[in-house]
Amino acid sequence: MFFSLASNILVVSSILIGGAAAINSLTGMNVYASLWLLPMSVTAYTLRGGLRATILTDYVSTRVDSQSRDVQNADLYRFTLP
Repeated sequence: MFFSLASNILVVSSILIGGAAAINSLTGMNVYASLWLLPMSVTAYTLRGGLRATILTDYVSTRVDSQSRDVQNADLYRFTLP
């Protein structure tokens, strides 16, 4: 139980710090400000749109990722097949 909690804390903190660094490099916003604004904006989006909007966003993101991966794989196999 302890290791799963510690792992989740490390993963979430890594995601937040990475997102804050990306926001900092794109906009110049202070890293500490974006560390607070990033989870607050996600929470506000979820509360405003509900879980249906969140699930729909995840679904669309997954479909776009899988389609782009299919295109990348097709390009890879196009050059390897005789």
